[in-house]
Amino acid sequence: MKIKKKDMIYLKAGILAAVTVICFISVYLWDNSREIKTNENGEQILERSENGEDQTHKMKVRIGEKESDMDISVSGRMYNSKELNIAFQTASEELETLILGENKSLDEVRSNLDLITAIPDTDISVSWQTDRYDVIDMQGNLQKDSMEEEGTVVKLTAVLSYADEKAAHEFYVKVYPPLQNDDERIMEDLQTSIVRSDEKTATEEYMVLPDSVNGEKIQWKYGTDQRAAAILVIGIGAAGMLIISEGQRKKEEEKKNSRQIWRAMKNTGSSTAIRGNSHSPGSARNLPRIPGNAQRHSPAASAGRCHCQEKGNRPAMALTRVSTATAVRHSPSYHRRCCLMAYICR
Repeated sequence: MKIKKKDMIYLKAGILAAVTVICFISVYLWDNSREIKTNENGEQILERSENGEDQTHKMKVRIGEKESDMDISVSGRMYNSKELNIAFQTASEELETLILGENKSLDEVRSNLDLITAIPDTDISVSWQTDRYDVIDMQGNLQKDSMEEEGTVVKLTAVLSYADEKAAHEFYVKVYPPLQNDDERIMEDLQTSIVRSDEKTATEEYMVLPDSVNGEKIQWKYGTDQRAAAILVIGIGAAGMLIISEGQRKKEEEKKNSRQIWRAMKNTGSSTAIRGNSHSPGSARNLPRIPGNAQRHSPAASAGRCHCQEKGNRPAMALTRVSTATAVRHSPSYHRRCCLMAYICR
């Protein structure tokens, strides 16, 4: 039996609802049917988190015949003295790897170090000290102005803290200037020359631009200003908005004219003449003035079609030929009614 597409959707929705209910029941029973654990003395206990995080347990307590809800906060497990010494030692060994950042070794540091403030997955915090703040700051950022090509040895001290306990771990790193290609080195030297020239001519009315760097001649010119592009974008946007607003204005004007003509037709009874109930030449005097090109008729009107139909603007209400005398079909009132209908319904 072929299952309809609509029935298949209902089937899938039913399966999804059933799976949802089963999952809800399973999780609910698991969360609400747990028994409180006991220790070796038979006392009920709440276990602490091994990673030192605090936990909150939603409990129900019954005192006599009265039962109440209660939230109990349990702090994370603290290290004892022996465990803390092991944790400090492990953290000290891991630190020299954790702070490398993009460097491969502490014996060749050419980019910023990641001086972390906590040991991952522990409650041990870290603060830093250095004997050369002019080379490495407290965050591990290298200070390029104080670097030497042969390298600079810096002593780092990591102060490990846990509760009221502290331990220090000292080690050394060797800092070198960042590796640069020829282009980067030239641009850095050029920037240095510009700063020196600016400082040298600070009391003068102008600054002299360097004419060479590392033996290479320099040619200067102003960078491209994008202000003209902003003018272009604003101008095109304004022109587009002008076109859109003009089109909207014309549409509103046409709607207004259509409403005025329709109200005039209702007031003068011309709607009856348009439906074909009156074809007398005198009825044309009751019609309102038709604005726009609707008053002009092409030669095609003599064949029983109005100018609007010749242009392809057929009215929504089809006009059939009047099966009467040729004089009636060719009369001005006939064509005026045809054009009026085309103007209203277009």
